Amino acid sequence: MKVRFHLNYRTQPGETLHVLLYREGAAANEQKINIPLTVCENNWTGEIQLLLKQPLRLNYHYEVRSGARTLRREWHGSVHVLDLQPSLQNYVVYDRWQDVPSEPWLQSLCMTQVWRRRQKPLVLSLPVFKRTLVLQTYSARPNVHEELCISGSIAALGNWDPAHALPMAEIAPNTWAVSLDAGQLSFPFEYKFLVRSTQDPKAVCWEENKNRSFQEVSLPEGNVEIWNQTRPVFAAEQPFRTAGLEIPLFSLRSKNGWGVGDFGDIPLLVDWAVKTGLRAIELLPVNDTTFTRSWQDSSPYRALSVFALHPIYADIRALPQPVQDSLEPERAALNEAAELDYEGALQLKLKGLKYAFEQEGYEQLASPQFQAFFKENEYWLPGYAMFCVLRDRFNTADHARWSQYVFFAREDARQFCALGAPDEQEVRFWYYVQFVLHTQFLNS
Repeated sequence: MKVRFHLNYRTQPGETLHVLLYREGAAANEQKINIPLTVCENNWTGEIQLLLKQPLRLNYHYEVRSGARTLRREWHGSVHVLDLQPSLQNYVVYDRWQDVPSEPWLQSLCMTQVWRRRQKPLVLSLPVFKRTLVLQTYSARPNVHEELCISGSIAALGNWDPAHALPMAEIAPNTWAVSLDAGQLSFPFEYKFLVRSTQDPKAVCWEENKNRSFQEVSLPEGNVEIWNQTRPVFAAEQPFRTAGLEIPLFSLRSKNGWGVGDFGDIPLLVDWAVKTGLRAIELLPVNDTTFTRSWQDSSPYRALSVFALHPIYADIRALPQPVQDSLEPERAALNEAAELDYEGALQLKLKGLKYAFEQEGYEQLASPQFQAFFKENEYWLPGYAMFCVLRDRFNTADHARWSQYVFFAREDARQFCALGAPDEQEVRFWYYVQFVLHTQFLNS
């Protein structure tokens, strides 16, 4: 199978354009396939040969480079998606560079995952025909009960009737596509995008751009052409506003708490917010900041990992009852203190987590829930666990002062964290801690 990319983009002398392919959901530090593009009068092209035995979904983006240095890349909020079927011969992609949209706030996670979370799940694959034409665009405008549609001057697109417009599939957050049988289309044709209510088909909002047009394509059988369109522009929407609360989690001290606010206190905060009419809660970062285990680590903005959660936010009340009973005198004394004892709270939380690990740790790590968690987070969790073990062993987070493993290597982490390795129990403890925190945070 051959995949060929086309992009019209103006660069400066000495600059080159590259397309980087990677698996869907890949971490920032994962290996990417770099395809250098060649140019002729601002038209950049490049291709790659793939041998597939099963369907594959890839994401990709474009970058402008000067030598080995990246000068700029597309806006991270717009995701290019490639759904590849092994039965097809060629994919030809005609792209447009994606810059920051006019309403980037609509694409923030709080909007796409909370306030404007759409009812339909993402579509994982599009239908293909003998000759397939895919029209794709990017828009965060559809609200909870709305969908992006396409309507045009031919019968296949509803003859400009919004009620017969084709719904587009959301293949990634705010990335929309429709797959058309090129053999059934009448060329040339005009079309537009529109937002249509899923509850009232008569409630529509057309894009403000002039009519788009598509000339005839010459597609051999077994080929797919993907045309990425400019973003549709709709009439300005009233900016979203609400009243809410921004708060550091550690400040949510409660009557039965463990000296510091934790994930178990979030439901209490939610109940209070509902009673007072607040509609939004924003927590300060809850990532692990444990460098010295002292009050100097208390800033939530001094994270040692962008993935790991902070052990101080573990809800010990959700751990086995014997753990809670054994630490009750210390908990009561710590919680009655007039001021927050950061170091004491962290020490007590880790003590409780170690007791819990001794009682249920290996049982939890053998559960299907942990296996799924580990598979999803394997790209960072072993390295994090290895770091925590060595930090505590050498009493410093400064790896340059360690007597071994001064330079990180993935193979070292694999051997260090392997079953049967000398530090297996300590590594598994940190796996357990992160699993507990992940589970509690989701349940809160």
